[in-house]
Amino acid sequence: GRQEFPDAVFLDKYYEGISVTSGAWRNTVLFAAVIKKYAEADIDDFLNYRDINVENPGTSDYLYAGEVRWTRRPDTSDATLYYYYQGNLFSLYGAHVELFQDLGQARNGLGMDYFYSEEDDSHGLKNDDDEVGDGNIHHLALLGEADDFSLAVGRLQTDEEVGAREDDIINDYLSPFDDGDNVYSPDAGTWYGRIGYDPGNVLIECVYGGTRYLEEGQKSSDREFNIRADIELSGTIEIEAFGELQVGNLS
Repeated sequence: GRQEFPDAVFLDKYYEGISVTSGAWRNTVLFAAVIKKYAEADIDDFLNYRDINVENPGTSDYLYAGEVRWTRRPDTSDATLYYYYQGNLFSLYGAHVELFQDLGQARNGLGMDYFYSEEDDSHGLKNDDDEVGDGNIHHLALLGEADDFSLAVGRLQTDEEVGAREDDIINDYLSPFDDGDNVYSPDAGTWYGRIGYDPGNVLIECVYGGTRYLEEGQKSSDREFNIRADIELSGTIEIEAFGELQVGNLS
């Protein structure tokens, strides 16, 4: 049926398909899904379900997803291994890991991500010479938390020829920015800093960073600043405000 997958790495929309989730093993959650259609909660196109291959004619009618999530202790260390496949388009696999060390009133940690996509010869990612290549991206972040504050400083890097896979189905969960138009571009190196304040009913978060990427054989760069505030007035009422400043083409 139609459902959401809030704990899945890449699936942040609404989907029509079949899914199975199991927590039968201690500290481990297994997730699998076969997806036929998807929709976004967009004010101009609310829940208009489209075929999974609408943007890529000639590819499979189904997206297959599988994840294994392991948690050693809550809020201390966890890892997710995942595999996504859409016939005649891509096979994608990777991992997400977070490790934290408790320091009494504070804790610090390390976040690591990597994924690799084997691209189809006809429909896959292409370089400037119109040649298909396999994509990848890796991410490393230093994390810190103290009282109600959080801090992250990170770096991402994509494949130098074709970048990393991102489309309407596979979300850009690694991008630290609201837009981040070029985080997944070829040979894109991204740096960012993020600070947040969350006492419980208020969340304020600021992100600043930049990306240097390859565009038509030339290096370009842009920078972005985001600020977000979420205020929960009651269990059913929430106010969200968002601001953004983006400066592009700083070559």
